[in-house]
Amino acid sequence: EGDAWGSHDSSSIRRNAKMPVDRNAPYSNMKHKNRGWAIIFNHEHFDIHSLKSRTGTNVDSDNLAKVLKGLGFRVTVLTNLRAEEVNRYIIQTAEIDHSDNDCLLIAVLTHGEMGMLYAKDTHYKPDNLWYYFTADKCPTLAGKPKMFFIQACQGDKLDGGITLSNRTETDGSSSTSYRIPIHADFLIVFSTVPGYYSWRNTTRGSWFMQALC
Repeated sequence: EGDAWGSHDSSSIRRNAKMPVDRNAPYSNMKHKNRGWAIIFNHEHFDIHSLKSRTGTNVDSDNLAKVLKGLGFRVTVLTNLRAEEVNRYIIQTAEIDHSDNDCLLIAVLTHGEMGMLYAKDTHYKPDNLWYYFTADKCPTLAGKPKMFFIQACQGDKLDGGITLSNRTETDGSSSTSYRIPIHADFLIVFSTVPGYYSWRNTTRGSWFMQALC
């Protein structure tokens, strides 16, 4: 029973898709014919006068592409696209048959603010990136990892950090068909928390991408 107002759209509830892995499997099935697509949206220059060029982003893009190719991904790098072009490419990628792919990865390197990302010409909401990849809209990726890595500011606050004492804590002690949520198997990673800056070195790239690669 849901807690939302209004009626449910039954067309979005009962959908079928091929099961890529056993229900209780501890890991995703990474033994398909292909690793999958990796799309990198790299934004360096902008038409918006208030946004400076993102010097160093090409270092991030090159390093990430190299790592992903080494992991077997089919990598596409798209540079300085307008918002309409980003959206169109996302839709085209969602319409591909991913049956023989293990997973999908999309990375966005750009400027951002609270709740928005910038393309070359204007801003858009981050959830536009994964909206078309839910299991009901892209059934050939149902039950497969869909990863989104976003290098962008989420505000203008600075995180000064905190010094921790030398102590360690833990949070715990030392094939029938089934239904999954349409938003299952998503990993969405931002380079910073809402409201804060995300740091980028002009020669070595962003801290986030340096750690990731």
